[in-house]
Amino acid sequence: MSNIKFVKGNAVDALLNGEIDFLLNQVNCQNKYASGIAKEIGEKIPRAKERYHKMCDEYTRYGRKVPLGITSMADGVIHIAGQEFYGRENKRYTNYGALASGIGDVFNVIYCSGYTKSPRECVIGIPDMIGCGLGGADREIVLELIEHLLSWAKEVRVYSL
Repeated sequence: MSNIKFVKGNAVDALLNGEIDFLLNQVNCQNKYASGIAKEIGEKIPRAKERYHKMCDEYTRYGRKVPLGITSMADGVIHIAGQEFYGRENKRYTNYGALASGIGDVFNVIYCSGYTKSPRECVIGIPDMIGCGLGGADREIVLELIEHLLSWAKEVRVYSL
């Protein structure tokens, strides 16, 4: 039986109100954080945006590219570098392997964070179109990844406005 629940509401507000323990957010590897839900996260949870920029800077300062699939976390927002580039062309920027790798790492991110609950007791929030809107991914493929890779979580709430 699936642990996924589809809900109407704002995922960022759900994190801030304590309705979910963590919020997943797909990011690009270009140190750009200004569109989609990232814009709202940056406005309401500035430390999460700062952590994303710090993650990017840690790699680019030494001439390296930000690796696809890497994760970072601040204030309950778990960033997944699921796309190398970004844009508004009608194409897919989301890399399914990178997104899967990042989602697969969420258990360890939570476990190593020192959070008071076991990862298996956590409620994970995800924007309904993670990787699909500007990222161009197929929603059904992404939902299949989420269902498979987050099956350990108490509940996964997929938020749509």
